[in-house]
Amino acid sequence: MKRLFTLMIVAAVTIAATAQSLAFKCDGKVINNGETYCSTGINETYASLGWLYFEPKVHVVSATGGTVEVTAQSLDNKEIELCFGGTCVNGTNITKSSVLKPNEEVDIQLHANAQEAEKATYKVKLTAKCGAMVSTITLVMSNDPEVTSV
Repeated sequence: MKRLFTLMIVAAVTIAATAQSLAFKCDGKVINNGETYCSTGINETYASLGWLYFEPKVHVVSATGGTVEVTAQSLDNKEIELCFGGTCVNGTNITKSSVLKPNEEVDIQLHANAQEAEKATYKVKLTAKCGAMVSTITLVMSNDPEVTSV
């Protein structure tokens, strides 16, 4: 009987741990904690005007919901913009928060404006926190074939 009880406890803890996940999704793909993802997503309207404006499709999702804090830190000290949760903020290290429903997928609305550059690369460390859960990825935004072909 003790053995059955112990197995039930282990199963319950495993299910609870699985349910408490926090993750980033880029272009619809879950990016595991610690991984790097390269995005070539740009704003086509700005591109037609000769401006290079990166708009990667990055979402955050929390299985449990609650207040999610997202930090975007430029690893190459270039200015970025984060609009997560409403008002957009520019800088090189930005933290914003928003309340998410369980399993709600929300676009963090990260942007980088290289203006009239022909080629550019931005490296950003993204961290999401929700209670005790933390997920961190590195996002590379680039239109440089030498960077994106890796």
